[in-house]
Amino acid sequence: MPHKQRILHVTYYRNPQILTTDNKEAEIKVRENVPYITSKNTSDTNQDYTNYEYQDVSTTFKITPRSTSRTIVRLDIFTE
Repeated sequence: MPHKQRILHVTYYRNPQILTTDNKEAEIKVRENVPYITSKNTSDTNQDYTNYEYQDVSTTFKITPRSTSRTIVRLDIFTE
């Protein structure tokens, strides 16, 4: 490696689970607090300053299983 790099962003994975029965809707929401840059400035001494605002971002996942036979399950899936 010619030079070292700092890691600025780390992604981690969640393992959400939902449980439901035939013809019953189940819902799960996954939320995350995400930083947004609101302003960037450079001082007279050439130091960079960045201001952030954090906002909640969410994903909604709804699922309804429908059993049509002993071996077939149809899933109604809604995401938002």
